[in-house]
Amino acid sequence: MSASPAPLILLTGERGSGKSTVCSTVRDFVARRGVHCGGFLTHRNLDDTGTTCGLSLEEVATGASHRLAATRENLGGPRIGPFSMDAAMLALGVQLARSAFEANLDLVFLDEIGPLELAQGLGFASAIPLVARHPRVAVILTVRPTLVEVAAEQLAPRIAHVEIVTRENRDLLPRRLGEEFLGAIPG
Repeated sequence: MSASPAPLILLTGERGSGKSTVCSTVRDFVARRGVHCGGFLTHRNLDDTGTTCGLSLEEVATGASHRLAATRENLGGPRIGPFSMDAAMLALGVQLARSAFEANLDLVFLDEIGPLELAQGLGFASAIPLVARHPRVAVILTVRPTLVEVAAEQLAPRIAHVEIVTRENRDLLPRRLGEEFLGAIPG
């Protein structure tokens, strides 16, 4: 008898609710317990007035950070909303995901899969099929609330459940998710 698939959690919440912060905290929680993590996180960059002026791509395994998108300059890649994306950093995100899945790491983060991927088939879109091809790897995949149904259509057999990040639960959610993954990862 084969082992059951590892959990895939769709993590959603409005902009600024703390999705990436929850991912970072889950990563830190499980890594302290020997869980091997990979993939990527995205973080908003704020200017002096608190306005989003870009996005950074963080390598989960190393913590290295790279400029992914800007609002005030053309980075040469696709555009989505106010953002000009850096095509090389989008390719790096896909490679980080691919490497994490191929290494059969315990937990892979795909933060965030958005309209660029789900509506246009660009950006990190080629990382999405990796989830289905590697059912023994646990995944946290973040999407905006408006994209949950679209993501669920593509990943339905793997989804354990959907978690909604709010300001009220974002401090408690990482420990619960971390414990869920710890219980699901063969030790």
